[in-house]
Amino acid sequence: MLSKRNLVITLTVITIVGSLLTALSSNMFFDDIFNIGAGMLRTTMFATFPAVFLTMDFVVAIFYLLRLHKRPKEFKGLTRLYLILTASFGGLGAIFAILAGAVTYHNFLSTQPFKGYVLIFMILNLLVAIASGVGLYFLRKVKDDEEKTKVTFKHVAKTLGWFMFICLVFNRFGMFLGSPMYIYWRNFQKTFPFYLTLLVPLYFGVIKVLMDLEIIKNKKTNLILSICGLACHVVLFVALAILEITDTGVISAISPAMPLDRMASLPIEFIIQFVSLAAVGVILLVKVVKTKQE
Repeated sequence: MLSKRNLVITLTVITIVGSLLTALSSNMFFDDIFNIGAGMLRTTMFATFPAVFLTMDFVVAIFYLLRLHKRPKEFKGLTRLYLILTASFGGLGAIFAILAGAVTYHNFLSTQPFKGYVLIFMILNLLVAIASGVGLYFLRKVKDDEEKTKVTFKHVAKTLGWFMFICLVFNRFGMFLGSPMYIYWRNFQKTFPFYLTLLVPLYFGVIKVLMDLEIIKNKKTNLILSICGLACHVVLFVALAILEITDTGVISAISPAMPLDRMASLPIEFIIQFVSLAAVGVILLVKVVKTKQE
């Protein structure tokens, strides 16, 4: 078991790397969708999946570390489940990398989307698959768990919900880290609230981790942090909505980070993010209110 300090450091590294990967894979995925929508028969979907599956490994790692910390007596069961997932993702990622090199680019050292991408992601996915397979082999010798969580519909629903939330955190934070590549500096003062909204999911994620790990045990502090997060979320999104309505240049400037809106020519992604993050904020607030901490 990792100490809380080492666990936080590990989660931080995973979040940074996973977010950068998510920014890459999500951009590639939506580019493929645009190409298909434009009637282009040749897409790069085979090349997209190696990045997508590698990204999933980082999402799975977040789940595993947090759940193992919460349920240490279920080490074998949790480890087996998540090793099976990473082995599957790694294997699929490697297969699609091979297909990308053989079918899409006809070259494993293609310069698209950057030089060596296919070979690099094929190797990385293979390493994940092999390491996961080795882990499963040695896991057989570990004694059986003392406890086992019953899988219910509620458990599955919560897992799916938090899975989507982690993906959103990775996507938004990844877009924030990559923002210098697409910021329109001429109207940065108008789009500044948008770049702050990219940090809101991460803020909620940090609060949840701090609460789950009981790093901040004071109920009043957790309550203040939750209220501030929810208030900032509402204020920033309302300010951004006003800016988008009054200045169409704002929409164009932030479109690289809002692919669904760009594709549909409607604020679909904007609405989804506002509602989903508001829901997360309310959930965290209710959790704090219900806690017995002082």
